Amino acid sequence: RREARAWSCGTTACVGLVTATSVTVANLGDSRAVLCRGGGALPLSWDHKPTDEGERSRIVRAGAAVIEGRVNGDLALSRALGDFRHKTASLPAPHQPVSSLADVQTVVRGPSDAFLLLACDGVWDVMASSEAVAFCFGSLER
Repeated sequence: RREARAWSCGTTACVGLVTATSVTVANLGDSRAVLCRGGGALPLSWDHKPTDEGERSRIVRAGAAVIEGRVNGDLALSRALGDFRHKTASLPAPHQPVSSLADVQTVVRGPSDAFLLLACDGVWDVMASSEAVAFCFGSLER
């Protein structure tokens, strides 16, 4: 059934706001934001994995478990929009086994900032942040 599939689906979110003076990123899940500063990679987000101690603690307090690095042996990330099978109406968003609360980071822009790279785990599973920034930065210089 379509409704059952919708109940089990979810997504990550990584959003960037660039102004004349700052860069702000909101992230939840295993998408990632990296600022190219001076040709290097400045991380502006962190992957939300169930194996991270803070994430694991929240998951366990919410009555779920981390099994083989996954929430209840199923989901490989600890924050997401949707994925309602890992949420309960009795808990607020910050306390859910799979939370929809984003981390927000703001940095002041600098003269050597070149670009903000936002990508999903498909990139980060095969490239380190520094490799992805070097690849994109090299394309800019050509």
